[in-house]
Amino acid sequence: MFHVIYNPTAARGRIRKYLDRLEDLLIGRSLPFEVHGTRYAGHAAELVRELSREKADLLCLGGDGTLHEVLNGIENFDNVRLGLLPCGTGNDFAKAAGIPANDVEKAMDIVLNQPASFVDFIALNDLRVMNVTGMGIDVEVLERAARGKILKGKMQYYKSLIVSLFKFRWNHYRIRLDDEPEAREHSAMITAVCNGNYIGGGMNISPKSDIRDGKLDVVIVNEIKRRRIPKALLGFFNGKLLSYEFVDHFRCEKVEFLTDAKPVINADGELLYNQQFRCEVVKDKLRMFLPPPKEQK
Repeated sequence: MFHVIYNPTAARGRIRKYLDRLEDLLIGRSLPFEVHGTRYAGHAAELVRELSREKADLLCLGGDGTLHEVLNGIENFDNVRLGLLPCGTGNDFAKAAGIPANDVEKAMDIVLNQPASFVDFIALNDLRVMNVTGMGIDVEVLERAARGKILKGKMQYYKSLIVSLFKFRWNHYRIRLDDEPEAREHSAMITAVCNGNYIGGGMNISPKSDIRDGKLDVVIVNEIKRRRIPKALLGFFNGKLLSYEFVDHFRCEKVEFLTDAKPVINADGELLYNQQFRCEVVKDKLRMFLPPPKEQK
């Protein structure tokens, strides 16, 4: 039995056409299914919490936000296999996973023809994060984008990013990786703990991340002169961010950020206030239907 979880307001209401395609496909193949539409924020997690108490194949029809809620609702991971049918605004995790976006038929081919395999996620304090969590300018971008009234979607995000780049103040903190005895000092514009590669609808913040390697990738864009900010922005779009001398990249299994004040944290696009920033990779727990991994060059 497939349980389809979807948010009726996802993709600015266009989700319905994707649901129609999925229902036609499942009916055409005589596959049993139930559809569960969410009615309010957090409802997807509530639905999944109940469903995961027994054996269930979940189909997440939507974007990164719906996937985030589904992940946080799973009560018994041994009971669950998860399929992602990406058709939201950003679909950043799907891009890292190699799942075609806005194409229900191709995404279902993966579900029906590939075995479920383990995929990593991030434990951020008591929250689960599928893609990327961080602090710094991305928080300011999300807050500014939420206030935007003219542009929508990616265009509003990019506009907010450009404005924030020239108004942002640096974050000062110490970072401790794994069990290192000494913490590292940083003054940074962007700090990201990554399982996936992309944020903001395709901006490549962590080109070397692998969702199945059992590691976290920590990417830090350190304080630079503002005249060099356009270069940093270019790195997001061309996938060369890690080649810049003002960017640090660390690989670890857990990381802790020490600050004088608790930062605002971006967790898969959700803003968290008044929390510590501690992350650990979680592996060999969540099973997803994924395309075969690409060979590393």
